[in-house]
Amino acid sequence: MAPGSTRGLGQWPSPPHSLPCCPIGNTPAILGMTWLTLESPLIDWQQGLVTFPEQVQIASEEEADPDPLADLPTQYHEFARVFGEEEFKVLPPHREYDISIDLLPDAKLSPGPIYGMTNAESRR
Repeated sequence: MAPGSTRGLGQWPSPPHSLPCCPIGNTPAILGMTWLTLESPLIDWQQGLVTFPEQVQIASEEEADPDPLADLPTQYHEFARVFGEEEFKVLPPHREYDISIDLLPDAKLSPGPIYGMTNAESRR
């Protein structure tokens, strides 16, 4: 069930956690406490809807891959330098279709960061 999705009580795709099934007559489903605790859905009893709230994950910095070419097909190895540290620090050459952004003289920047950064980014 995708986060943020809503389903009627009779519309159940395969859930991410085990939902044991057994013949229970005309009852569409019995949701046990274990499943309810794991999924933590929002249940609208009036409309018979179960909503799975968005699950937000906090980004974290990963360790650098010691061999980044290991999972890359060999025909692409020649292009790997484009994504390397040295190419990252170099601006591309000027082209005839370059555009300019005219800045306002003596304009003041808004206080605070222009965009949010992770702790690892702000330490650089």
